[in-house]
Amino acid sequence: MSAIEVVLAFHLKDDTPSEVVEVLEYMIHKEKRNPEDEFDPPFKLPDHPFFQKDPYKQEWLMFCNMDQGMFASIPHANMYQYGPGDEYRVSIRTNLPVTWMEKVDDFLDWLKPYISGAGDGDEFVGYWRFENESDPVILRV
Repeated sequence: MSAIEVVLAFHLKDDTPSEVVEVLEYMIHKEKRNPEDEFDPPFKLPDHPFFQKDPYKQEWLMFCNMDQGMFASIPHANMYQYGPGDEYRVSIRTNLPVTWMEKVDDFLDWLKPYISGAGDGDEFVGYWRFENESDPVILRV
């Protein structure tokens, strides 16, 4: 099966709702997950296609650390607060099955209202590329 490498890095706006931060932290920080059943979070999943188009109710949680395909990159995700306003910085590198391409758009669509860009209000948030191609597709919000 073909794969896509997805690399994302962005800041969250100061007024990002705590519910959005909670979901992202649950996705990214494994130690925050329910130890009995990680696919049963202590919150209701958002009413958004990124979560609702998930037939097994598990793909949303695997999005940040999939390792499909022949990429040399190692899946990694992190999220932390920094700066004078304690803004959140999010960084995700993941290797998804090519059938998940739409999930990348859905993920960014869910977060678009809360993303302040990669820095200084820039719209660029990352890229994805096919397994056997060197030219990336630039992702903007």
